[in-house]
Parts: sequence; C-alpha cells; structure tokens
Amino acid sequence: MPNTKPTNESQSTKTTTALFSTLQDTVHQYLRLDKSNDYFIDLVLASAISLELENPLWAMIEAPSSSGKTEILRLLKNVEHFHKMYTITRKALFSGHKESNGGFIPHIIGEKGILCFPDFTTVMSMRTDDKSEVFNQLRVAYDGEAGSATGVDPDSIVIWEGKLSCLACVTGAIEKYKEQATDLGERFLYLHHQVPKFDPKYKVNPKKKVLSEIAARQAQSLIELAQSELSEVKLTDDDHELLNRLGQLIAMTRAVIEHSSGGSKREILHVHPAEEPYRVIEQLEVVLRCLKSIHGSTAERPYKVLKAVAISSVPENRWKLMRVLIKKGPKAISSLAIEAGMVETTTRRVAEDLEMLGIFETLVTLGKRNADVFSLVEEVRKEIAGLRLK
Repeated sequence: MPNTKPTNESQSTKTTTALFSTLQDTVHQYLRLDKSNDYFIDLVLASAISLELENPLWAMIEAPSSSGKTEILRLLKNVEHFHKMYTITRKALFSGHKESNGGFIPHIIGEKGILCFPDFTTVMSMRTDDKSEVFNQLRVAYDGEAGSATGVDPDSIVIWEGKLSCLACVTGAIEKYKEQATDLGERFLYLHHQVPKFDPKYKVNPKKKVLSEIAARQAQSLIELAQSELSEVKLTDDDHELLNRLGQLIAMTRAVIEHSSGGSKREILHVHPAEEPYRVIEQLEVVLRCLKSIHGSTAERPYKVLKAVAISSVPENRWKLMRVLIKKGPKAISSLAIEAGMVETTTRRVAEDLEMLGIFETLVTLGKRNADVFSLVEEVRKEIAGLRLK
C-alpha cells in the first residue's frame, strides 16, 4: 500500500465508514457474499458517487448467472439519476427518429445520470454490425457529447451533452471480447465478482425483500454523504504513482492481437499497439477518490478494491498464465496449461500472444531457444512484484 501519514479523519468520514459497515452487514443477511472480497458493493456505490466528478466511473461487473448481481444493483434504486436499461438495440442509446426524442440517453438520462445494464451479456450475442453500433454509441457517450440523425431527415439530429456513469453486469462471455476487440477503446474498468462456494445448508432469508429495501435506503444516505466528502479527498504522490503503474500495466496487457480464423494453426495477423494509459489512469483515480470518500484516506480497503479492479481489467486467460509464472517461474506449455486450468492449445496461443506483447519470453539455455518454455520478462516480473498483485 502507498505510504500515507496518519491524519485525523473528519466526522463525516467516520460516519461514512460506519454507514458502509452497517450496509455491508445488511446485505450479507440476504446475499451469499464473502466480506473479504465483496467489492461489488464498493464499485456500485462508487458509480453513483462519481457523478459529482468531471469524468464519472464506467465499470463492468463480471460474474456468473444467479450470483446476486441484480440484487446488489438494487442498492441504487433510490438514487437520483439512476436508470436501468434492460433492452438494448443498435439505435436505442441515440436515435434520429422523430418520435425517439434523441434516444435513451438524451431523453431519459439528460444532463447527467447513471446508465445501468443489468444484463450486458445480451449485447455480446448480437450480430457483429449491431454490436459494433452499440459500442460506437457508448464510446461517444463516454466523451460527453453525441447525437444521431437519419438519412431521411438529417435535420432531426438531437445533440446530447452531459456526463454519464455506466454500470454493466455481464457473464464470462465478455472475456472473448476483451482479448479480441477494440470497439470501446477500453472505456470500462472490470471487476470479477467472486461468489462463495455453495453451502447445501444455505437458506433464503424470509425477510430478504424487507432487508433489500433497508439496504437501498442505507446506500442512498451513504452515497449522499460520500459525495459531500469528495472535495476533501486528497491523493498523495504515492497514490498517483500507484495509479500510473496500474494503468500502464492494464494498457499493456490488454492490447489486441488479431488472428487468422480457421485452419489447423491460427496465425497472428496484426498486433495492435497498446492503448495509451491516460484514460485508464483517469478511471482508476475515480475509483480511488470515491472509495476514499467512503472509507477514509488511511483505510486499506480502497487499495484492495483498486488492485482487484486492475487484475480484473486484464483479459482473464492472460492473467492466469502470468500469475502461474509469477508464482512458479518458467514453465513448459504442458505444465503451464495444467497449473492455469486451461487446455493446452489455448495456453500456447495466449502465451505466444503475451510474447508478442513483450510480457513473456521463451527460455534460452546454453544459447539455444526453447520455444516450448516461457517465462515472464524480468522487467514485467519486477513491476508486478512491486505492485504486490496476487
């Protein structure tokens, strides 16, 4: 964790910390969560709090079906400017149709708001052209100015200007997209929502609905108080260094590599340059500021959430292999596949991609290159070790 000098927390910060603890206890009464990594709660709260900042948070929660995603989103049901969108089409967000009033964002959200997709997985199953259009509309919405017109009536365009926080829930289907697409230019940060192992003795709390309503009221009070604290949140030089290093790591590890399709061997067609890390750093800073407004400037939890977000923002298969080599050192493909719990063909492709990105290298012994054994590039290994990522 960055070194910070002890400071006297304001009374408001003590109150937000107590409110979070109360909210956490309430949620755990009706949802199966592990308090050591229930960071979904933090990120949902941060999305709402971030509306007070110039560049609100864009976060995607990745979790399996029936893992409590919808229930946790209900924490924001009483929050002003919170809007769920259940059905997404290529012209839903911005539209030039006369009767659409500009589309969902200009008409429903207006100058500012939280756009929530409870099931973004439906977008992943769209036809390529439709999916690209949705991503394009999200990309321009992130920048705070957009509009749409039709070829029949180009004068019908409605220009929207505002600021938007975007919160989406998705299954593991997003992983294929994270490795293969650049459509969003990566506006989103990600978080893997971890669910405890199922307990056969688990019972649904009969007061679940009542507790959910209580939790929503608690979340509303916490968000309003935390927003009033935002202007007092100060980041240290160590904080900024951490944000820069995490942002650079994310940008480097999620660079896109295009492969040929079909055939017995997929060949690399093009290696896209890594995105510049500035947008990622900006989003990570939003997370840290919002969480410090809840937990205080000296708390460890904001940094734990931040690092969980950083790891989740790296394509999962890439991180699995990196993690094995961090812990175990150089590995042959067969051993690497077993350790990572992946099939060998996928392991080889991902390892070769990481080599092309300058993150892995093949082992050289006695002046000979062993194309079957990979290790982390030493500079990358030291950087990850320094960040204490697990």
